Amino acid sequence: MPGTNLTRRLLLAGFAAAPFAPNAWAQAIWPNRPVRVMVPYPPAGGADTTARIVFAKLGEMVGQQFVIENRGGAGGTIGEAVVAKADPDGYTVLHDATAFSINSYLYSNLPFDYSKDFDPVALVSLVPNILVVTPSVPVKTVADVIALAKAAPDGIDMASSGNGTLQHLSLEMFRHRTGIKISHVPYRGGSLALNDVMSGQVKFFFANGSSVVGLIQGGKVKAIAHTGKGRLASLPDIPPVSDTLSGFEAYEWNGVFVPHGTPTTIVKTLNSSLNAALRDPNVVSRFEQLNIARLRKNRRASPARSRSPQRHVSGRRRMPGMRMPTFSDHLANSLIRLVAATHRPMRRSNVTWRSSIILDSLMAYWFKATRTASTIGHCSMRWRAIRGGCVAWR
Repeated sequence: MPGTNLTRRLLLAGFAAAPFAPNAWAQAIWPNRPVRVMVPYPPAGGADTTARIVFAKLGEMVGQQFVIENRGGAGGTIGEAVVAKADPDGYTVLHDATAFSINSYLYSNLPFDYSKDFDPVALVSLVPNILVVTPSVPVKTVADVIALAKAAPDGIDMASSGNGTLQHLSLEMFRHRTGIKISHVPYRGGSLALNDVMSGQVKFFFANGSSVVGLIQGGKVKAIAHTGKGRLASLPDIPPVSDTLSGFEAYEWNGVFVPHGTPTTIVKTLNSSLNAALRDPNVVSRFEQLNIARLRKNRRASPARSRSPQRHVSGRRRMPGMRMPTFSDHLANSLIRLVAATHRPMRRSNVTWRSSIILDSLMAYWFKATRTASTIGHCSMRWRAIRGGCVAWR
């Protein structure tokens, strides 16, 4: 009978749709259980500091725990690999830093693809580095550090948070700008490097500006200068490196990503919740104490419009006929400043690791990733102008 057939069809349709119902329900009420937040660096570093501030507030707001898990090593790629292969269900989140943009050029045969295995959620913070030294070292200014290094036959040893981190790039830029000898000592994270700077095992380090504030105020390390502009709110006596080396500027960024394929509804919920957490007065106050800057607005670009992991949109006001700048643009601009400060005319160096090659490759990557004529034209004009006064390093 028609009624019986209809009933059977409805039952069959119901059985066929049943496997998808839990997923739809889970998306609708996300999060309904604790969320794992992977920080691919050791505890007490810059990324870990911002993650614990932001996700603690986020947990309060949504009524679920966001559990920080630290897996440091290999420039962050160990923890990143875990997230890349995790289920795209919104319950594994990556809170990463600048090395995310660089690792693919430093590490071969990675078990994941940065451009395919992650979806962007939000840019959380920007923070400068602070050049710190062991308190017993007889230097007070950047000029003192340069003079000390030039007077030593073997130069100085300088720590970093690992190959490819902003601390490493700051070290390389400092080496090129000053012409001094620096022996690079990479660590598995900033907190481990700071421990050895405090004890005098390594005496110099461009530390993340958020994770080192308490140690500076407590006299555990001595601050020389920072890599931002002007003066820092919580450490106003520390000058910028650019007062001595014009144009020297470098910022660490922290951003949130999820495994590729995470439902759009979950990504949008996480994005809006993160932005709400970043606007919370307690978070704003804590960020100011730690010299952390944030974007006033942080809207997420549609995954359909980009295959790049660095495609966030900032809150800059749109002008007629003007494309909104993306997170890729912010990073590209930072690299342009870094390259402009680094690559002045010079003789070819014999160092085995060339930050110039890495940066040149990164610029090519971003030109390809943005895929818009306005961005390519805007960046490449400045890039040509910069390279016009630089040695051909390839």
